[in-house]
Amino acid sequence: MKKLLLFVLAIHFTLITIHCISQPCLPEGITFTTQSQIDNFQINYPNCTEVEGDMIISGGDITNLTPLNVLTSVGGSLTIESNSNLASLSGLNSLSHLGGSLLIYENNNMINLTGIDNLTTVDSSLYIGYNNNLINLFGLTNLTTVGASTVIEDNQTLNNFTGLDQLTSIGEYFIVRSNDSLINFSGIGNLLTIGGDVMIWANDELIDLYGIANLNYIGGDLSFIHNFSIQNFSGLENLDSIGGYLWIENNSLTSFHGLNNLRSIGDFISISTNPYLSDISALINLNSVRIIGIYHNDNLTSLFGLDSISAGSIDTLSIFDNSLLTTCEVRSICNFLINPSSVFEIDDNAPGCNSQQEVKEACGIFGIEDIINKNEFHIYPNPAMDKLTISSKNGLSIEAVVIYDQLGQIVMQIKGIGENIDISTLGQGIYIIELTTSELKNRRKLVIKK
Repeated sequence: MKKLLLFVLAIHFTLITIHCISQPCLPEGITFTTQSQIDNFQINYPNCTEVEGDMIISGGDITNLTPLNVLTSVGGSLTIESNSNLASLSGLNSLSHLGGSLLIYENNNMINLTGIDNLTTVDSSLYIGYNNNLINLFGLTNLTTVGASTVIEDNQTLNNFTGLDQLTSIGEYFIVRSNDSLINFSGIGNLLTIGGDVMIWANDELIDLYGIANLNYIGGDLSFIHNFSIQNFSGLENLDSIGGYLWIENNSLTSFHGLNNLRSIGDFISISTNPYLSDISALINLNSVRIIGIYHNDNLTSLFGLDSISAGSIDTLSIFDNSLLTTCEVRSICNFLINPSSVFEIDDNAPGCNSQQEVKEACGIFGIEDIINKNEFHIYPNPAMDKLTISSKNGLSIEAVVIYDQLGQIVMQIKGIGENIDISTLGQGIYIIELTTSELKNRRKLVIKK
């Protein structure tokens, strides 16, 4: 019995000791502006291991963070900024969790982030900017999740993302901007999803996107703008869908290679001011996009690559000022132009794609007269339900009737008809009906209501 009592007492005192040496503190946060404040931290705040508020480290004479090695978490944000003499984050090695953001900027003596190697989660945002001698991101090796946004910008010597090897998801947007030495995305190979926008802008030496090969989903917009060295999108081969828009504008881009498996874009695709772009064939698996804008691409000759887009997903089309573009009659564009209510602008391209009429002619639909204007036939009732009556005003004999759905697909085809057509098998919706005689074709909108 005495031994049992001693055992219980031992456990009790152990728990008391653990509580004493590991406890939250500083709900209002703490700011370090001098090395002496850091040196005296454990004296001034004994047993403090979990800062409840924000922690800021910002001071020109700060060189050593070792006295902070007792800290295991920060409940708010951790800001490390304007430390001109701080070369290493060693001393933060026990830190595993941040309840807020991690902001590291304007630390010009820092070449990597070694010292926060045990950090696994950042609940809010990650910001790394204006660290002029930062070469890589070593030190973030165990970081798996950023709950909100990640911004990496204006780090003049950063050439890759080595150190972010375990990062799998970014909750909101991902911005990579104005990193003048960045050549690829090596070091971020386990990133699978990004919940918000991706902005890759003005990274002058970026030549490809190798290193981000497992990314398959972007919840927001994807924009590649003014990356002057990138020639294609190698490295994005697993990207399947973009929730928002895709905006491409890069001076050296020659092809869309790398986006071969992209299947859907939720909003618009804008391909503009890419003077060396000659090939968009890698977009051949794209099947859904709402708005297409293609303009100011001086070397683009063909729209081959847009063939698989469902015409029913498109509501606006703009193709202009592509001086060598002659081939616009791909399937998706032709099917879209069949719809009389289409909203489109086609002009100032090369012959063959220089106007709406030229594209329609290349598609085989130029010269099809609109029955609304010519009235060679009466088609009624319209809207219709189960039967449709067609009569000729000028005694023309109808050789065939073809009805298309909004995707441009044939849903009914009849030859040698009389006056009445049974349309009871067609569902409610808007269709295009095409009447063919020996002299002409006419098309008009047909509405079916059930």
